[in-house]
Amino acid sequence: MSRIALELVRSDMGDGGWSLHAHRTDIDEQEDPVAAWPILLSGESEADEDGDWIRPTEEDYDEAQRIAEGLSAEYPLKTD
Repeated sequence: MSRIALELVRSDMGDGGWSLHAHRTDIDEQEDPVAAWPILLSGESEADEDGDWIRPTEEDYDEAQRIAEGLSAEYPLKTD
């Protein structure tokens, strides 16, 4: 079974935020496509002892995938 393509976006506001978006295939790439893609899941980053981001986790991606599958009837979404 193919999976819906997810796009990870990190906040550029310095707040450590992130969001996972479903890749819509009906958006013109010349526009800002990510702004029009549905946000499936978002949250704050968490860091390990070395300061590396540990979120989103595999569980976050799995949850976003479940949400995207529910949207696939409403939006044309890219699959891997």
